[in-house]
Amino acid sequence: MSNLIEKRFTIKTLHNKGFAPLYDALFYGKYRALSNNSRVLYSKLVQYLNLALKLGWYNEKEELYVQVKRSTLQYKITVSKPTLIGLYAQLKEIGLIDIEQMGSNIVDKIYIKEPIYFDLTEEDLEKELLSDGYL
Repeated sequence: MSNLIEKRFTIKTLHNKGFAPLYDALFYGKYRALSNNSRVLYSKLVQYLNLALKLGWYNEKEELYVQVKRSTLQYKITVSKPTLIGLYAQLKEIGLIDIEQMGSNIVDKIYIKEPIYFDLTEEDLEKELLSDGYL
């Protein structure tokens, strides 16, 4: 067994590789309807954007897309194929992704959209935490 243990984040390690952002906006407005699995899938897709840029995965409008096998995403976020299909549908319906089908045996292009921030400020978040008794 390995001697590896989890370590607390430090200022130096905060922006380290392997971090998938979970945007605050996904918990407000129309995004409240998203399942947590949809939020995790969205975060995983966003995490791939740096690789997409490096690989030149963008169109003539410089809009980035990712190409990830469904089986890879199923494994990464530990969901079944039917569940993943439902998560894609949820993200597409709410407006966070567009899927460009590429044809038989070719991985689809997934365009990830930025969430709308509903004029949420740091002060709003602080008030929310304080009103809930967390600070």
